Amino acid sequence: MEKQKIKKELAKRVSTPVLEDEPLSRHTTWKIGGPADFLIEPRSIEELSEVIHFLKVNSLNFRVIGNGSNILALDKGFRGVIIKTKKINKVEFCPDGKVFAEAGILLPALTAKALLFEFSGFEEFVGIPGTVGGAVRQNAGAHEKEIKDVVKKIWAVNEKGGILEFLAADCNFNYRTSRFKEERLWVVKAEFSLRPGNKEEILEKIRNYRQKRKASQPLEYHNAGSVFKNPAGIPAWRLIQEAGAQGLKKGGAVVSKKHANFIVNTGGATAQDVLYLINKIQEMVWNKFSIKLLLEVEILGE
Repeated sequence: MEKQKIKKELAKRVSTPVLEDEPLSRHTTWKIGGPADFLIEPRSIEELSEVIHFLKVNSLNFRVIGNGSNILALDKGFRGVIIKTKKINKVEFCPDGKVFAEAGILLPALTAKALLFEFSGFEEFVGIPGTVGGAVRQNAGAHEKEIKDVVKKIWAVNEKGGILEFLAADCNFNYRTSRFKEERLWVVKAEFSLRPGNKEEILEKIRNYRQKRKASQPLEYHNAGSVFKNPAGIPAWRLIQEAGAQGLKKGGAVVSKKHANFIVNTGGATAQDVLYLINKIQEMVWNKFSIKLLLEVEILGE
């Protein structure tokens, strides 16, 4: 389908502007990435499902992203349509502790809202800069807790634009993965189960987790969080540190001296710079420990 025709058809289906040749560096926390042919931000689950159905029927390439916090967008960008979910962000708190949250709301914002309602259970996630959709998809976690520990039900769109409902037990949650990562399904809403708590105690936990994050992570630089998954029984940062890769630099990308499993953008870093460091780290860790580090960040584009 001709490019302007695609733009026209997308504009019929979303109530927000269709951005053309949009730099992905504006939509990822690494602030890296070339232009996507199109980027759209649906305002509702209905708009999202209609767009996905249209793209699938017409065999058009697309990817769904949230906050762009776990993504390395490549320098040549993305040939196709990027669908960003951050405007799909309604949330409902019920007196019994049930929380219904749409895919685009950020975990720190959800944690702050839970505090207002004096519900406990999200505190550990206050420092994760991702959306509910992305967090459920990859079973995000922090401080020995994962999304699977609090999520009860998930709604997801399939390629036909249909909305399916899943119990958490049927979602194949595992370390940094789920059926939503393995299958062509896109999370649009989740139900969580929280418990009543004391507001001051919840706030104290939030403060402690924020302080730990500030002390251990290079928040002063643009980053994508942990670059590699932790192998069984040993944190990736320790392997990287002991292999001598901490502090390695390529262009504007640096292996953080504060946390070895972070690659930071100190200014002007490209995806090629980051990929060079990823490959170098994997090589050095393999040579020293015979352990292959697997990526936690996802590669987007070409």
